[in-house]
Amino acid sequence: MKVCCAECLGFIKDTIGDGHGIGKCKAYEYYVNKGATTEQLNELVVLLGNKANYHVFLGGSELRECSKFK
Repeated sequence: MKVCCAECLGFIKDTIGDGHGIGKCKAYEYYVNKGATTEQLNELVVLLGNKANYHVFLGGSELRECSKFK
């Protein structure tokens, strides 16, 4: 199922603007804080619906296949 970050409970909206821009993903931040390697983070962003090496999370209408959507 395709989903949007802005509709996920794990998305932390940026406080600048209307919240549809760049934000943070709680699942991604959890692994960063645990000290995940670059390779592990690249695998994770793919599970979160991004391309490998693209660690940006947009709250807008971009739809993605995310395995951590809540």
